[in-house]
Amino acid sequence: MASAPRPRTRPPLPTRAAAPRRLGRPAAILAASVIVLSAAGWWLSTRSDGAVEKTVELQRQVLQADPRAKEAKQAVMEIIRTVDTMDKKEVREARTALEKDWRELCKESMDAYFSKPAPERKEVLDQAIQQTLAYRELRFGLNPQAVSTAGRSLRRRGKSKPGTKPSADELARQQLSDRYAEALQTRAKERGIDLPEWK
Repeated sequence: MASAPRPRTRPPLPTRAAAPRRLGRPAAILAASVIVLSAAGWWLSTRSDGAVEKTVELQRQVLQADPRAKEAKQAVMEIIRTVDTMDKKEVREARTALEKDWRELCKESMDAYFSKPAPERKEVLDQAIQQTLAYRELRFGLNPQAVSTAGRSLRRRGKSKPGTKPSADELARQQLSDRYAEALQTRAKERGIDLPEWK
């Protein structure tokens, strides 16, 4: 007895993969916001509290050290890394502190120079040269946009405002400052050091 023919079965039709669902405008904005907030959280996690205080303390250490020393160079690099995490107000505070410390050092160095006998003045000038070089490195480190320390000049402080007549004490102080600056440049040239001029 012949068997009944089997019914033909069609192979299943291939199913089309579902097209990826596009994010609507609100969802895209939300995703972008998450990315921005994540980046902000990362930035905050990379900086430490008391960044200004830490920078000021490192600045003072560098000013009292040989800028060629390994420790001083490491401190300047640490300052640069810290400045990269600061806002403009914090950078301004660190600069203000540096300028204040620098002015005090200049005054102390000049007073020490004129209070010492001639044979001991070179030692004072050598220390002042070291501090000036350190100050130049710190100014560079506190400028996030700086690419070179070349061409920078250091300005004398305490000059009279235009249109005002300086007092006798101010004139005498200015003359001492000019003499000290000249002696500093002369000593730097003797040592073959390119020192920024006070102008």
